[in-house]
Amino acid sequence: MASFPGDHFQLDQLVLPRPAIGYGVQHLGTDQLLNAYTATLIPIRQALQVQSVFETFEAAAAAGQKHLAQNPEIPLSIIPVGYDPIFDRLVLIQGVIQP
Repeated sequence: MASFPGDHFQLDQLVLPRPAIGYGVQHLGTDQLLNAYTATLIPIRQALQVQSVFETFEAAAAAGQKHLAQNPEIPLSIIPVGYDPIFDRLVLIQGVIQP
């Protein structure tokens, strides 16, 4: 999506320390993700697996753009999201920079 700042990425092309289940829209500097159904930001520990996971980058970008239109002061970022079955919650995945 050209209007969303940053680079479009495909999860299967990233070097990640754990597998991603989809895309999340994160409020930068916080542990909050955009809820796909209510369009509100919620702490990741309260997010159910399906509530804050977008299947495509385009869907995440569209939701992020819609949220930014109403809340321009909140910086957002699209990030890979994983699922931790032990803690039964979503996790934000940090990429690995290869030398």
